[in-house]
Amino acid sequence: MKEIKKYLLRRKKTFESLIHDTQLTNTSVYYHKLHVEIKKLDALFNLIEYCVPEFKHKKTFKALKKISQLAGNIRELQIEELSLKKYFKDNNLISYKNFLQKQNVKEQQKFYLFINESFIPKHKKLFNEVKRFIKKMDIKNVHAYLKKKENKINKILDTKDLPKSMLHELRKRLKLFYYTRKIIASKKEKKELYENDTLLKLLGQWHDKSIIAKHLKKAISSCKLNEDELLHLEKIRAKIAAAGEGLIGRINREMS
Repeated sequence: MKEIKKYLLRRKKTFESLIHDTQLTNTSVYYHKLHVEIKKLDALFNLIEYCVPEFKHKKTFKALKKISQLAGNIRELQIEELSLKKYFKDNNLISYKNFLQKQNVKEQQKFYLFINESFIPKHKKLFNEVKRFIKKMDIKNVHAYLKKKENKINKILDTKDLPKSMLHELRKRLKLFYYTRKIIASKKEKKELYENDTLLKLLGQWHDKSIIAKHLKKAISSCKLNEDELLHLEKIRAKIAAAGEGLIGRINREMS
């Protein structure tokens, strides 16, 4: 399985480069790249476990999952701040802007602490341990795994007017399949995958708006803000939530 071994080495190089840059950058783009890179490793580890059952995906992925969660928390706050930027310009949400920035700093401190004190000292051999299981993989099992995942996705896609409760599940399954398929795809197939991922992009947009609306709802009920800011936040929340609802229609049309 040379191609999968090469894929692991590429993931290792990119991931370690991103971890090295942890203290050098603080943008939503950086945290998104790190989050995506870990999702690719998650997809790979799932595949390895299916092909080689003695590989323990959950145990191997535990620390990476923690990094992904911490990076995701920061990115969600940064996306929210970017989405509300035009409202901040009018000085209508000064207290809430300060609240978001404080939360961002708090989450970054958690992230840096985990990376520097828990992850880097204890996981230097992580990728070497994964590599030895790749040697035991069989391409027939890889194709069987992909077919199994594709069938489950098609079953969801066959559902008319998919309920919101299933949209997140569909997004997770599509992302897992997308990243797994790219592991063994040719350049032509990778291009086709990229060109045909409209549904995944729409689900991503819906997810971001859902997260922002959820954050705003929580802030409205728990943050100590003046009445004007609370009323303004509720109007923004309703607008973002409505935009998310509008995307559901587009998602269902894309599925049909």
